[in-house]
Amino acid sequence: MNITTALALALPLLAGSSSPRETLYPLLSGAWTGALEYQEYQPPHDRIRRPATATIETAPDGSSVVLHFVFDDGGKVVKSDERLALDASGDTLVWGSLSEKRPQSYTVRAMITTGGSTTLTAEGEGNDDGQPVTLRETFTIGADSIQILREVRRKGGAAFAFRHVYTFRRKP
Repeated sequence: MNITTALALALPLLAGSSSPRETLYPLLSGAWTGALEYQEYQPPHDRIRRPATATIETAPDGSSVVLHFVFDDGGKVVKSDERLALDASGDTLVWGSLSEKRPQSYTVRAMITTGGSTTLTAEGEGNDDGQPVTLRETFTIGADSIQILREVRRKGGAAFAFRHVYTFRRKP
């Protein structure tokens, strides 16, 4: 099923909206607090959870959102500024650091709204730890919460594996 069909069947909240980004971007925009959990690359490959914040703002032309992430990586403050853009049809997602010349491109596999929450899943080819992989990004967005999950599948692998997840609540 393509994104247009999924939207027509499963997104009653989009009634009257001309594009998926007109629905998603306002939900993302704001100040958020929560955590980043990630899988370490080095043995013993522990999962590490760190406090994190995000400030997300819609670009003036409405074509993208800019995400400003900050997290404490065990005493070192890490900042990341990224741009996320859906094409007007909602079929393609482009996401990457503001400093990247060629951000990652993803094909949107599903976008479903149920119970006041929208989940967008997108896949693309990329690299993880220097190895070619299929990346899967899953955004679950509610009025007061966001989860951004990244999973990877190694070439020839059957299943996706956890890489990292941001979990946020809207700041009061």
